[in-house]
Amino acid sequence: MAKKTSPEQRKELGAFLSSCRARLHPQEFGFPQGPRRTPGLRREEVAALSGVSVSWYTWLEQGRDIQPSADAIRRIAKVFKLDRVESSHLFALSALEVPAVETSGGVSDGLEMLVRAIDPIPAYVRNTRLDILAWNDAIADLFVD
Repeated sequence: MAKKTSPEQRKELGAFLSSCRARLHPQEFGFPQGPRRTPGLRREEVAALSGVSVSWYTWLEQGRDIQPSADAIRRIAKVFKLDRVESSHLFALSALEVPAVETSGGVSDGLEMLVRAIDPIPAYVRNTRLDILAWNDAIADLFVD
């Protein structure tokens, strides 16, 4: 559930959305390349791509007192091609809880090699459910597996 946002926070959210919109290229989304008053996508294009109304997205970017859903913010973040940090920032500005990070359930070969390479220093890797995914001999000796 979203908390109430302050006018300053809504203004910062609007500025962040505007800057994200400005750095995108319309051609990447199949829009014509013609002349534009400002760089990036138009508000109408962002709204269409993220499945929200133009007026709702405009109000969000203008900093009006509306309560966006986590799903709407997630779709906007996807349109803007935000990385995990930028997406977390967007959720924080929206006063929404950041969604849990999805994990593949495994460990990359590089990470597993690193854990084994630092032996004799005890090391292991756990996932969000606290399952141990990789370990070295030193940690096995320490915990007596």
